[in-house]
Amino acid sequence: MGNSYGGWVALRLALGYVLPRKDGARGQCWDEPTVAELGREEGGERFVRRLVSIDRRNDEETMRKYVFWNATRERKLTCEDLGRIGVPVLVIWGGTEDDVIPIDYGRRMASCLPRAQFSEIHGAGHTPHHSSPPQVVAALVNHFVLRE
Repeated sequence: MGNSYGGWVALRLALGYVLPRKDGARGQCWDEPTVAELGREEGGERFVRRLVSIDRRNDEETMRKYVFWNATRERKLTCEDLGRIGVPVLVIWGGTEDDVIPIDYGRRMASCLPRAQFSEIHGAGHTPHHSSPPQVVAALVNHFVLRE
């Protein structure tokens, strides 16, 4: 289980990857270009500025490390990679209000996972476990305990 970068870590672990011991970074899936592949200014620096503007606790230099360490083709997970994850997966998304990663990204990711269910929590934003904990718990219980 993980949110945002933590979700990427969880997917990598489900595939049996050993994660390098470095500062974390934003992971990307599918065949879209990563922010690093788009170029430092076009993709990466623009994303760094957005992360810093969203939360005052997002230090610019730390966010730059997050973005550029992980947003490379060799660390990207493809739809084919995700298709090898054989365990049940619940992808929870904070609706169209997620101002970091668009909801279509989450839907496409879920479509690549053979045993995934997609759950949208309307209005929850990028961190639904903080903004809407009862709805997140209900989604988890329904999917993993009640199997609905």
